[in-house]
Amino acid sequence: MADSQCRCQTCGEPAHIHVTGEWTGATEVRHLCFNCAELERTVKHRRKAAFNLGAVFMVVGGLSLVLSLFADQLALGNSQGLGFCQIVGLIIGLILTVVGAVMRIPVVLAIGPCVGLLSLLADQLRLGERPGFGSRQMVACVISGVLILLGLVIVALRKRWAARLQPASAAHKTV
Repeated sequence: MADSQCRCQTCGEPAHIHVTGEWTGATEVRHLCFNCAELERTVKHRRKAAFNLGAVFMVVGGLSLVLSLFADQLALGNSQGLGFCQIVGLIIGLILTVVGAVMRIPVVLAIGPCVGLLSLLADQLRLGERPGFGSRQMVACVISGVLILLGLVIVALRKRWAARLQPASAAHKTV
């Protein structure tokens, strides 16, 4: 099909760029004008490079929740100095930080120091200081829940913003 006969699948303008690839499992050819091809490339680049703050909040909130719920079993706050579980938490935090930096994954790079910090602060927070489920554990669970909810809200808002960035006709494209 000649370029003059092809129309952009997004906006209907004459298509000058023809991309072959697998988007739905089958090999397809997408026809795009210069503007839509550039917009699509920019949106994909932003999506790849974007830092997912919502994921960080959800993971850190989840880890805090687990530490709060199992503080007695992990003996958090019962010892002076670093205990075995705290050392394991620091090692995991260090590994996550190094992996995030080497692989250039910003979310993992942010979660690593948070895990290490939670491990270091376990004694100061005294979550497992007394047997049973204490008031400090309840407060920590509430804070963890707020972090998880905040992360979910951020993820939902990002999806809305991403949908607004895509042209309206992109949802109705024909292949």
